[in-house]
Order: sequence, then structure tokens, then C-alpha cells
Amino acid sequence: MKNIADFYALIQPTVQGKMALIDYGDGIPKPRKGWRAGTGVVPLDNPLQDEVIAYPIAPGYVVIDLDRKNGKDGVKSLKERWKERHNTLITKTKSGGLHVWYALPKGAQLGNRTGILPGVDLRTVGGFVRDFPSPGYAVWRDLPIAEIPPGLLALIQEAAPKPKESPMQGFGERQPWVASIDSERELSEIAPFLRLENRDDWQFAMDALAHDRDQLEAAGIDVLGLAVSMSRTAQGFEDEPEETIKEALERPEDQRFSGACVKALIVRAKAAKWTPQKSATPAPMPDPEPLPTGLPPVDSFDENLLPLGLRAYVTDIAERLQCPLDFPAVAFLVCLSSVVGGRVAIKPKRRDDWTVLPNLWGAIVGRPSLMKTPALSEATKMLYRMEELARSLHAEKMNAYEAEMEASKVRAAANKKKAAKLLDKSDQDKSVLVEMLRKEQPPAPPTLRRYIANDATVEKLGELLQENPEGLLLFRDELVGWLRNMDRDGHEGDRAFYLEAWTGGKPFTYDRIARGSVFIDKVTLSVLGGIQPGPLRSYVSQATQGGAGDDGLLQRFQLLVWPDAIGGWRNVDRWPDTEAKQGVWGIFERLADLTAPTVDDEPPALRFDEEGQKVFDGWRTELEARLRVEDLSAVLESHMAKYRSLVPSIALLSHLVEGGAAIGRVKAEHVRRAIGWARYLESHARRVYSVALDPDMAAAVALSERLKTLPDPITARDVYRRGWSGLDRKATDGALRVLVDFGHLLPVEQDTNGRPTTLYRINPKLKNFSESLGEGTDKTAKTPICPPFVSFVSPSSKETEKFSVARTPRMLAVIDRLRSVGNFGVLK
Repeated sequence: MKNIADFYALIQPTVQGKMALIDYGDGIPKPRKGWRAGTGVVPLDNPLQDEVIAYPIAPGYVVIDLDRKNGKDGVKSLKERWKERHNTLITKTKSGGLHVWYALPKGAQLGNRTGILPGVDLRTVGGFVRDFPSPGYAVWRDLPIAEIPPGLLALIQEAAPKPKESPMQGFGERQPWVASIDSERELSEIAPFLRLENRDDWQFAMDALAHDRDQLEAAGIDVLGLAVSMSRTAQGFEDEPEETIKEALERPEDQRFSGACVKALIVRAKAAKWTPQKSATPAPMPDPEPLPTGLPPVDSFDENLLPLGLRAYVTDIAERLQCPLDFPAVAFLVCLSSVVGGRVAIKPKRRDDWTVLPNLWGAIVGRPSLMKTPALSEATKMLYRMEELARSLHAEKMNAYEAEMEASKVRAAANKKKAAKLLDKSDQDKSVLVEMLRKEQPPAPPTLRRYIANDATVEKLGELLQENPEGLLLFRDELVGWLRNMDRDGHEGDRAFYLEAWTGGKPFTYDRIARGSVFIDKVTLSVLGGIQPGPLRSYVSQATQGGAGDDGLLQRFQLLVWPDAIGGWRNVDRWPDTEAKQGVWGIFERLADLTAPTVDDEPPALRFDEEGQKVFDGWRTELEARLRVEDLSAVLESHMAKYRSLVPSIALLSHLVEGGAAIGRVKAEHVRRAIGWARYLESHARRVYSVALDPDMAAAVALSERLKTLPDPITARDVYRRGWSGLDRKATDGALRVLVDFGHLLPVEQDTNGRPTTLYRINPKLKNFSESLGEGTDKTAKTPICPPFVSFVSPSSKETEKFSVARTPRMLAVIDRLRSVGNFGVLK
């Protein structure tokens, strides 16, 4: 045998009928690694160390297992009865015995038998053998698997003892076993008493459940769930995949162990000292209580919040994409803020020097199917188009620059020749020669105007901002990549840079060994992107629970929206509104060319007109009172505090978009529009932060929607191994606690070979509970977990919103949390 690959190629016909072979990347199919060891890779140049491979025997093959141990010599026993040479594959076992591999003729059948001769066992379909390349195993006779000689087959069939009826075999035929309401409990109890660390014993238990499956299911027992539960308590099978357990249950009847039935399992357990418990009247299952459904409500976007010049095209985009209007509205507002950048500022007070630059950060939250990327693309297209024009203009300037540099060289050469002629004249003034040879100061190379960047290091962003002090936009289609990059080793300083860049107009200095010192006069950066709810939850948790993200970075996304999905999708296939699109393009061009006189190298700063100032002061007074009086969470308070600069920024952008000059006064109508944005965005901030302020409840809601897909009973491992979003190990533990508290699950402690395990029974009343909630509802709509028992009113909008929370004792704490997070008042 040259190598392991040859053995796999040779053994493949044997294993392919019973176990799927896996290609680990080298083009050679292999069986899974490990006897109760899961799956893995067996390197060709590094055979297994401590684990063995167990080969399942496929239909049509037999292995004669010749043991040499316990005082028995199977090789000698068979040789006394069969003198001929075995011209087939033979492998040597760890104990010094042999495995003789044969193919069976068509129609021949053999069963798994032990002791057909002293030290001689048979392994056929349904059985397993441990073999090469496991430690201690080797190829003894390197030949193809041959068909078993007829004489040897007859000898084996004659020597093999016929099955005998015993308490474990045939018992079910004489005294039929009948499933009852207690059968599931009994089978769960006896599992630890069965010696299921052996795979044959475990398969015997699976065959027993399959034998009486009809009776078990007739008694209302989920057989697959019971099989999974028994496997979880069996030594060596705790990590057995559910798919494998299902396959083991569905073996053909002719491949099952003879005599395998539930009655045999019970007899085995009694022999292992299991004592049946008297059936007691089970404690009544508690009535399940409803969980809060979904997410806190959010305000829908009102197109009147958009300046008139944007309204038609943004609405057209949302209708054609069939996406929430919030997505393109936020994208266009952030893109326009990046174009204005540091060109114009606003001073929100009458006399104070407090200055705000209108560079905004925005993020849209939604599932992958909600058209986030197309909505973002429609806005960023404008910036990419402006960059193309800027590159064309830059190319022309570079041509002129290079021509000027060549002319400078020619002038320098001519001056050098003139100086050489004058040098011989004794009366020549030396200062004239020095001035003639003085090098010309070369012109500064033109800089490329940038509007947008995608994947750049903070050092490169610093260089771009040094060349573009007016600012630019950092756009990431998926913000999670940008956020994760800042968590990598060596990027600890990135967050500090972005925290400074949000304010805008401030200087920043890099000091790096490789790059030296980079001085940035003004750092003005806008950020825009999309993110899915799952990754967002983890970062919100960091920002709310003292993690690495608890530095205010997330709260700087003032335009952070998580709208509801649009219901009733319809196909809209029409040409874009070209006139509206050209109007928006004109706005971008006009703002990109915006110029105004500076004062002490500072951008011009507008102020509100008299009415606008009164409106802003009234709103600001209300905001400051709420921040100081209301019982807001720390993260929500930090987020809303940044609305102090948000409202003036949006008011200034509204003024500029609608044709206002870079000098003058911002009218009250723009201030009111900005305040409308703040109220709208506040409801979305409450939704975003609520998923982390009560993470156990959020995880419980997510798990409750998936209970019907899980076995009964379940373990924590059954949940977190599925990799569901928001349900890792920690979240799963919290979700299970909440569902137990609300009566959806019932915990059952089991002592499995000294290892306590908690199983969770699904409350059977939950099905009727969910059906009762769904009565009278539209069958095409998703049935809520509970009806809207309590209504809430938002003090900011004064509009009543229904929010599904049950008025039960256990919900009092939840209501208090929701009132704190969402600032809702309960309506009597």
C-alpha cells in the first residue's frame, strides 16, 4: 500500500453505500474521521494520532473479524475449517487479529454475528469495523476486495448461530408493547442506564424506536425529538448531528438489529438497575404568557421632511425600488452634507460663537431583501459622477502643470548659460550672477478633488482630507466591515480619529514612524452605509454594556433609521423621473461650487432669522429639560444630546438645497423641518437601542419564533449550534430563562452519568395559545405572539402607537424597561 489515498480508493465501494464520503479539497473522497470524534481532515502525510476511523459496512459486503485476544485465536479457528488462501483485501488489527474483506454474491444475506467460531465475528450491513489508517492497524494483504468463495459462504452460514428468542429478542411478538402517555418519560429516564457509548448499542436503541414508531406517534410522542433527547444523554453521542440521528431512525427494516424494540430496551434498562417510577399525576403546565412582539414602533417617513428640490426624485426612487422612503431620503441628505462639508457653517445662537458644520453620519438598518444597497447607490451615484468630472479637470490641470515644469527647466538652463558668459567679466556684479542662478520656485501640483472614499486606512484618509479640507464622504455598503476593522489589533487609534472627524473643521496630526508627521488643517468627514439587524445588535450591546464600543461612536450616527418593511409589494417598471433627477444633479453641482468669503480662514457662518431663532430656542429648551428630567438610558441620552447639532445642520442644508445663499439668515420653515427630522429619528433610535437594553427579551422573542422547528425536549446546545442570528451561547441562556419565566418552556433536570443536564419541554399549551391569538386574522399575515394589550403614546409626537405587551404581573418589569427605553406613557 503506497499511501492512504490508495486505501481510500480501494475501500470506497465498501463505505459509499452507508456513509457519504467527504472531499476535503485534495480531490480524494474520504469517510469522516473519528470513532465518536466528529468530522475532520486526515492529512495524507500525517495519519491519525489518537483517533480511529470506523468504517460502516455497505450492503453486499462482509468483514470476517478474526480476533486474537481473551484466550481466543480467530485466525486459528477459521483455518481449521477453511484451508484455502484468502485472495482478497486483509488488514491487520491493533490486537494482532485480521479483518478479511469480502463481497457477497447477489441475493446472499448475512447478519452481524459474534462468536460464530471461537474468536470469529461477522460484520455486515449495519455494523462497523475499526481499521487502517487508525493507530495500530495496517494493510496485511494488499489485494482488491474479492467475492466470497461459495464454500466459505456456506461454512459461515452453517456456523452462524440462529437468533434465539430472549427477553430482548422476540419478546415483543409474544407480549406486544403498547405505548402510553408515560412512554416518553420512561424512555428518557432509561437512556442513562443503557450502555449507549457503543455505537451498535446506540443503533439498537434507534432501531427500537423505529420498530415502535407508529405506536409512539399515536401516543402523541415526537419520535425524532425523543431520539435526539436520548442521544444527548448517551456517552459519546452528545454531539451527534440531528441529521445522523434521523438517518439512524430511518434505516430499512431488513437492516435493523434483530429483536430491537422498545420492550427490549426496557428489559435492558431494568437489567442495568433502572427502577420504573410510578406514574404520578403530572403537574399542570402553566399557561403561557405573551412576549412583547417584534420591535418598538417607529414613525414612518414623511416626504415633507425633504427639501422641495429633493422630494420628487427621492419619492420616485422609493416607488421604483419598492423600498422604505427612509432609505433614499437619509442617503441623499448625508451625501449633500458631505458636499457642503466645511464650506458653510451655522451658529445656532444669536450672539454665541458656537459653530456647527453640517457634516452628517447616516446608517440604514434592514434585512438583505429590503433594497438597502440600491437605495444607497442612487444617492452615491451623484458623488461618483462628480468625481469623474473632477478627474477630467485634474488631468487638464496636470498637463498644464507638467508644461510649466518643463518651461521652468528651459529657463533655468538659459540662465545658467548667461551666467557663464558674464562670469569672465571682471566688473560683473556678483549679486546679479547669484540672482540669475537662483532656482525658480516650482508651482504646486494640482490636487484631485475627491468627494467619496470607500476602503481607506485612517492614514490615507488623513492625506485625502489634507488635500480636501472641505470634507468628503466615507461610504461603506456594509458598515459592519468598517466597524470590525476598528476592532482589529493595531487599529486601536482609528476610533479616536473618527470621533474627531465627526465634529468637523478641527485640526488633527498623525505621528507615525513610517509616515512621519501628517498635519491636517481641517478634518471634516461624513459617513454613510447600511447594516443588518443581527450585526447591529452586537455593536449596540457594546455601546450599552460597557464594551469596546462604549465611546460614543455609534451615537454619532444621528441619521440612524430602522424602518418597517413595506407590505404589499408591487412590480413597478417605469422610466426614472429624468426631470427630477436632473434637478437633483443641479443641486449637487451648485453646492459643490459653493463659495463665500472666509473670516480668519474660517467658513462663513449663517444664523437663524428672528422667527427661526425663537423656534429653535423653544425646541432646545424642551430637549435640554428632557435630557435632565426624563429617566432615559445612558446610551439614548447620549444619542439624543447630539440632536443639538443635528437640528441646525439639517436646517442649514434645507436652506442651501432650496436655493438659499451662503450668507444671510435661515428661515423658520427650515428649522421646523429639521425639528421634524429630530422627532422622526428619535423613534428610530429607541428601536435601535431597545434590542440591547433588554438583550434577553430580544433573544427570547427570536427563539420563540423558532420553537416549532426544534425537537421536544430541547437543550441549549440544540439552539446555539444552529447559528441563528442573535442566539449565541450567552444569548441562548438568557432566552431560555425568559421563556421559562413566561411559561413557554418547562425545565427538567437530568443526571446523565454524573453530569447534570437541563432539558426544556415545550409547553403543549403553546400551540393552542398561538392559534387562539391568530383567530380572525388574515391568514396571509404573520400571526403575532400576543395581541396588543397595552397602548403607548410618545410625548414627542403625541401620536398613539400600539405596542404588544400583555398586562400581566410578569410583564410589569418589562413595561418599566420599555417606558425607560422608549419614553412611552401608558394609556389607561
